[in-house]
Amino acid sequence: MESLKAKGVKHGEALEVEYIGGKVFVNGDIDISYDVELFKKRPIAGTFYPGAETMLNVYNNLRNHFFDRQVKIEVEGELEEMPYEDDVIY
Repeated sequence: MESLKAKGVKHGEALEVEYIGGKVFVNGDIDISYDVELFKKRPIAGTFYPGAETMLNVYNNLRNHFFDRQVKIEVEGELEEMPYEDDVIY
């Protein structure tokens, strides 16, 4: 099964966040309190918005917006690719 596991610091607290099968686990327990922040649609490269509950969107939020200080992120499986066309400037 595809999953993400990230470790970092948020508001001075060390957190381990896992995204597995559309569910968010924080420090080993299902935790919906961070869903709004992790599923918020934010652009990648300024122009591409992945679907809200996709692994790519959660990865983008964990990597760039969620933690105050990130320690580590692991991906099991494949992240979707951003669509592109040859000879087009984005």
